[in-house]
Amino acid sequence: CQNAQVVWLTATADTVLSRLDGKSRPISDGKTAKQIQALMDGRAPLYAQYATVKISTDGKTPTQVATEVEMVIKGQRF
Repeated sequence: CQNAQVVWLTATADTVLSRLDGKSRPISDGKTAKQIQALMDGRAPLYAQYATVKISTDGKTPTQVATEVEMVIKGQRF
């Protein structure tokens, strides 16, 4: 779709680990922040290729992130 917005939500590896708060996730089980960052770095070129907007979620609440995404959808932020 030519008018689609692809929003890439980012976070540091430390943020990702803190959000998991001990919950078991196959992608992160037993991995250090450095290992998770390496995984994220490996995926970044593909995400960057398709993302039209990149939003950092570090230090933000889900509501704050949702508001930023809503602004993108409404065309108020590019």
